[in-house]
Amino acid sequence: MTAGITNHGAVCSGTQSIPGHYLEVHFGVVLAGTTYNLVLHAMYIAGVGAAAIDSNGVTVAASITTPGYKSGAPSFGSAATPAPAQGSRLTADSGTITIATGGQQGTVDVSMEGVGPGGASVPLEHMSGSWSCSTLPAPGGSTPEGLAFAGDISGPMTAATPDPASGGLPAVCVPFSEPGAFGNGFGISIEGDVQGTRWNLSVGLAARTLAAGSYTNNVENGTLINVEILAGTGNPDSRDWLSDIAGRDPATVTLNSGLLSGTVDLVAKPRMRSSAGPTSGPTQVHITGSFNCVQGSAPSS
Repeated sequence: MTAGITNHGAVCSGTQSIPGHYLEVHFGVVLAGTTYNLVLHAMYIAGVGAAAIDSNGVTVAASITTPGYKSGAPSFGSAATPAPAQGSRLTADSGTITIATGGQQGTVDVSMEGVGPGGASVPLEHMSGSWSCSTLPAPGGSTPEGLAFAGDISGPMTAATPDPASGGLPAVCVPFSEPGAFGNGFGISIEGDVQGTRWNLSVGLAARTLAAGSYTNNVENGTLINVEILAGTGNPDSRDWLSDIAGRDPATVTLNSGLLSGTVDLVAKPRMRSSAGPTSGPTQVHITGSFNCVQGSAPSS
């Protein structure tokens, strides 16, 4: 593989854009006719030089993912099955990523193993060579927020800021039509810091009608609210949280006139990597307060 094919070529973020986060490199590549997403992480390391892959994949990690991969599949060792097909993921289990001064080039030499479609084992692979990337300009703009997080994540989010690794809009609201019993959808995506740690919040609202007003989880009355919270760039926390996909968790979303601001009162619970839904238990994240957003594009059908 000799070139990245993402919109920006090979994209990296470093100390220029995320305090305390040294490197995250994203490549889109094609090997033998299959498209892959290659990501190199080297988070919170002291400086330039060689960084060893860490056993938990939090501080220093490398991964290759094909379209269609479903997160939550268990990890397997190597086995004699066809090498990565659509829906596969490989993760480095040993080796090093070397970073040169400036954080925009270096080398990689790692052994990788993973899981394929349906939980099939993927044989051990070796990746080595040099890499280089271009740092995106630090994204500008933010939207004021008045969100309070309590529970597993605790603290205020007073502003939404774009993810420095990808740019884009800081907080987006997208109304759209959807097939099925509800008929209308509304998505809220907010990226921001809570006590100096980046989190990404997604709220999905499905309703029979969509207008300014208050919506509370009640599937029988035609309203369903789902919540997901994921770690943002530079956040080493591997957990995520979501609400019950059947709408049995308490949730209220109020949309103001213009559908670009409102309030939320939401609960999300921990999700195990092997589970399609939330786990039971006392831990959770409770989010209350006001949000502001900009108009986003409806998803294509």
